[in-house]
Amino acid sequence: MAKTNALTTHTFKDTGKTVSIKKVSPLLIMQLQKDFPEPAAPLQEVDYRVGEKRLEPNPAHPDYEKTLQQYKYDFEQRMREMMIERGVSLSLTDEDKEEIKELRAYWQEKYKKKLGGDDKFVYISYLCIGTDADMDELVNAISRRSQPSNGSVEAARKSFPS
Repeated sequence: MAKTNALTTHTFKDTGKTVSIKKVSPLLIMQLQKDFPEPAAPLQEVDYRVGEKRLEPNPAHPDYEKTLQQYKYDFEQRMREMMIERGVSLSLTDEDKEEIKELRAYWQEKYKKKLGGDDKFVYISYLCIGTDADMDELVNAISRRSQPSNGSVEAARKSFPS
């Protein structure tokens, strides 16, 4: 079977590291949203008039706000993991592996916890991405790879008879 997902390079502006990226289908992102939907707000009884009460969602409930904040953090983490796993193609060098090993050792010594994720995830998340802007640019670059370029749209348009 022919390989149809061409790679392009992406350089992280704040660290200067370069990786190869490939498209991630926007439908896969939509599937992630479908599989991990936002939690429903708790219901609260509302008195409309004498004798008529209804249960309505209360998105301002303090517990729900905390739950929603955690959901958004968890969903962003899932999205980031998926974008890195599916959108970044990478062969770690011995130097990269040494950087990862040193970072994991530092984390274990300093915080007495294992730094989670496989080597690819750790390398991209903690060594390539130096700022939030780097993360946003990576996601945008992978997402743009999922959209047709202006040139390909124009070429397709010209291929149709007038």
